[in-house]
Amino acid sequence: MADTEAKNALFSTEKWKNICKCENIFVSLQKFFKRDIEMIATIQEVERFLSRFHEKVEVFDIIILNDREKNAKTQAALDISPIAQRDVIKELRVEDYSEGPIKNILNTLGDLWVFGKDVNEQEVYIKIAYGAPNRNAICVSFHLAEYPMNYPYKKKGGKK
Repeated sequence: MADTEAKNALFSTEKWKNICKCENIFVSLQKFFKRDIEMIATIQEVERFLSRFHEKVEVFDIIILNDREKNAKTQAALDISPIAQRDVIKELRVEDYSEGPIKNILNTLGDLWVFGKDVNEQEVYIKIAYGAPNRNAICVSFHLAEYPMNYPYKKKGGKK
């Protein structure tokens, strides 16, 4: 009798493990598809974000995280100074928008917004955040695009 109970307990445990695996996959798929739906802002939302962001940069400046390896490599590869990086960021427009807002779960810098820009004939992936109140805006990523970027509000005629 003890063998049968042990087998039933094992079956029950294995069954739940499989159910949990399926549920994790299902939740991951839900998050993936929900992410695609939620991450495209309207033109007005992008305009509002950029307006506030540019105003903040004028008052508090921007911190570019060039200590991140990808960012540092891109800075060297493009032979671009931090001042030139700031100028590129200050020139961001709605047409450069790629995705966001993305909920920032790692810190309190606010939602992340992704833009792309041609710099020295290279497509650069730029991820920015408004930052904390009364503090610098933040550029988390300024590196060569690792995959083709989409620009939902760029005029027809190609990608950046």
